[in-house]
Amino acid sequence: MLLAESIDGKPFSKDSHADWTKLPMENNNEVLNAKEAAIFLKAHVETLRRMARRGEIPAFKVGKDWRFLKKTLWLWMQRRDQDHRGIDHAK
Repeated sequence: MLLAESIDGKPFSKDSHADWTKLPMENNNEVLNAKEAAIFLKAHVETLRRMARRGEIPAFKVGKDWRFLKKTLWLWMQRRDQDHRGIDHAK
């Protein structure tokens, strides 16, 4: 599976809501480096590193580089999506 695909094997879309629990257990705790996490999130790697330094995204350091748990990133994305859906953008 490519990192740029959702967990159900389909490309990510604005309305993707794949069920993380359907992944085989060995993939749930996959550790990604900053570049892999950036691909997974479709973000620039330096943006991701900056967010990690600021504590804006769940991450931990191994040596000088940041690491990200794929499952934790998925849950983080879902929470952010739910938070944004609750905001009234018509104000």
